[in-house]
Amino acid sequence: MKKELEVCKAKSGGCNDAEIFSIVNKYKAVSDANITAVQACIGAGDLKCVQDYLGSAVSPSEVKILPFGFTSLETIFIERQRNIESFNSVYGQYALFGSDSEQVAEIAKFRQENCAAWLGVDEADNYLRKLI
Repeated sequence: MKKELEVCKAKSGGCNDAEIFSIVNKYKAVSDANITAVQACIGAGDLKCVQDYLGSAVSPSEVKILPFGFTSLETIFIERQRNIESFNSVYGQYALFGSDSEQVAEIAKFRQENCAAWLGVDEADNYLRKLI
């Protein structure tokens, strides 16, 4: 996002509000998709998947580039990053229980202890989705 905004600002006439909104909304959609993907990783009990997504999150300094008047949009990204830094979870304090990594471990443990013997993998996943 930062590079795209810098290119937009550098062009003749700079970046108008519509272009800024377009760029920010594009990356907010990416962020939304990443949060959904992390939740899917948690539900699957896939720690590496969670770690890969959390490791690729942008830092607050990367989004503190929006012009005056766009602070509320900037705050969305900063708060999402702070959720990861402070709580190790894409949902921050609203996570179901613990960090995203702890949730993965808990789900993997639950699957092994409660589902493996009496449910197939697909049925166990469906059962867990209902519980979550």
